[in-house]
Formats: sequence, C-alpha cells, structure tokens
Amino acid sequence: MNREKSRFELGRHETFPLREGWLSKGMTRLAEKGCFEGDLETADALGIGRNMAKSLRYWLEASGLAHRAEGGGLEPSALNSAVAAPDPHFEYATSTWFIHLNLARRPASVWNWFFNDFRGGPFDRETGVEALMRHIRTYASNKTTLTGVQREVACLLSAYSAPPANEKVDPEDYTISPLRQLGLVVRHADTGRYEKTAPLDDIPIEVFLACVDLLCRDSDTESLALSDLISRRNSPGRLLDADGDTIDRMCRRAADLYGSLGVQISLLGSTRTITMPRLTPVEWYSRHFARIGVRHACRVPQVDKHCRRYRPSRTLRALSAYIPLCAACRPGHAVLRNYGDRRLWQRQISSRWDRGFGRRERSRKRTGACDGSGENARRQSRSRRCARREACLGHKR
Repeated sequence: MNREKSRFELGRHETFPLREGWLSKGMTRLAEKGCFEGDLETADALGIGRNMAKSLRYWLEASGLAHRAEGGGLEPSALNSAVAAPDPHFEYATSTWFIHLNLARRPASVWNWFFNDFRGGPFDRETGVEALMRHIRTYASNKTTLTGVQREVACLLSAYSAPPANEKVDPEDYTISPLRQLGLVVRHADTGRYEKTAPLDDIPIEVFLACVDLLCRDSDTESLALSDLISRRNSPGRLLDADGDTIDRMCRRAADLYGSLGVQISLLGSTRTITMPRLTPVEWYSRHFARIGVRHACRVPQVDKHCRRYRPSRTLRALSAYIPLCAACRPGHAVLRNYGDRRLWQRQISSRWDRGFGRRERSRKRTGACDGSGENARRQSRSRRCARREACLGHKR
C-alpha cells in the first residue's frame, strides 16, 4: 500500500525520555494555570530545567493528556479529566497503558514507527538507527541527520527498555521511565541487545477494547475480523505486542464482561469478527476503574482516635492501608500530592511518636513507675497493657 509522505516528528522531546512523576507534575500545573507553557516560569515552578519543561510540554501533548489551544499553549484534554479522579499519580499500570496507546498511535513519530513498522528479533542500537533512517528517507517529507536519528532511537530505548530481572534497580532513581513497567522492550545485559517482547502481566481488557475501538474508527466500521486485530496497522497485535492466542483470549473475556454493552463475537462464514459499541477510549478508561472499584485517588491514612499513634505506617509496603478520602468527601483532610509527600509525612509522624514514647518512658522512670531494670520494666508494662485491654473488653483478670 502506497503511503503519502508526511513531516516526521524529530527532537521535540529534547532528548529527555518520559520520567517518573513528570505527567503528574504537568497535570497539576494544568489544573492550577489552566494551560501549560514550556517557559522558564513553568520550569521554576516545577523544579526542573528549562529544556525539561519543553520536554514535559511535548510529553503532555503526545500522551493525550493535553491538546494545543488557540494561543499556542496546552489545555487539559478529556483523558486528563478522566485520569485526575482515580489515578493522578499514575500508580496503576492501566493509566500507563493508555499513555502508551496515544504515543504508539501518534503519526509520523518514532513511537509509531517502532511498534508498527520495525520488525525482527533481537537488535542492537545501530540496527535500529539504520532502520529508522531508511524509514525517514522513504516516508518523511523532511530531512534529518544521523545524529538526530540516533537521538530518537536513544530516547525510545531509554523510555521503553526494561533492565534484566537479575539487574539491581535503584528505587531512588527518578530518571526511570514509567513506560518500562509495561515490559514491551527488554535489554539483554550479556549482549547489550534489545528485543520486543510480549508483556508478562495481563493487559487490562479495557486497554484492548480502546485499541480495537480506535481501529474501528480508523476504518469507519463497527465490526472487524479477528485477523485484522493481529496484522493491521495500529492493531492490538502491533501496539500491544499480542499474538493470536492472546487476542482470542481477550476477545472472549471482553464479550463476557461487556456483552451487555454490545461487545460481541460472531462467526461470518469462516471468519470470526468482533463488534464494538460506540464508546470512546476515555469511557473505556473510566469503566476500568469502575469495574475494579476505584473512584477517588486521594488517600489519607486511617487514624485510631483512641490511640495517640497513627497506625498505618506500613503503607509503604501496602498502599491498601489507605482509605479513599478527599476534600469533597470529607472537608478538612489534606490531600497528599505524591508518593514522596506520603513518605515524608510518615517519617514525620513516626519521629513524633518516637519522641513522645521516649518522653513517657523518661517520665515513668523519674516518678518511680519502674525500677529501671529492663526485664521488670517490660513485665510491668506488659501487665498494664493487659489490664487496660481487659478493662476495655469488660473482663476481669
């Protein structure tokens, strides 16, 4: 099929791959100002460099969280409003999957080329640069240099390639891209080569349905053959790196979950087809969180009013200890902006509790509440706790 030449998108990311926390910062800026400009004021407000602010402006637009306004700035999109309610800090992989869909479908970009046109097994960086250079010479109306192509491939691999499982990862490394958790590209440490792989974790069914819906809109139809979901451009087989068995399994599961909405699998002769309802990707995104039962994203720790200690400090290991509350649900509760703020807040609470516990122990020793020996002090403290517990339960020792 002949393809018209178009202007290829080069260098707008300023060689910075998408980083952890950037999109939430950009969404906060959009909510506060109503627009986003990649200028020095925005860079100072977000605590990043000026080139990083320009890169963040591109990532907000490419991810579908913002669109261009008439004045040249960026305005929040419908996806931005949908993400802001359940997952403003991108803690769920579903949000990252929808970001990936918008990136991979972006026309005349390195992301669209890699997931649609680049084929083959394991490859090295030089092979990717040569393939992209041939693609630009054939289908791009603008020209570029070898250095520009190398930067595009380097940004792509840095954003998507996950390190091997046996390689240690620094949890405090803020240059890690959230797109790595999708597992679409893996880097082999022994050879230094890269390989496109199928995701190890199950792809959310709403991500698959959003991809199929966009493919139906491209063809202006409501039904597609299952074979088209594997081979066609911008199909789930290419963008999600899913094989035929995976697509067949997801189609059957989609029909089971959303058959009442119009998702149906039918047989026309020897061809199986899938019929989709007219729902936008944003609506599929919202239905995912409605299905798993997540409505609010701002979580504050549970507080036991009968104890001076805030108990859910173990939420660093299990976020389920948080309950969903926000200013709209219960006025007066502060919304924790990001995971770093939560950790800082918990360190402050823990230090306050430790200092208070130390003051009480010193006070008990000064007043003769314990004899100073460790074993007797622990025994007396244990007996007091048991007595208080039984008194609260209405039992006698």
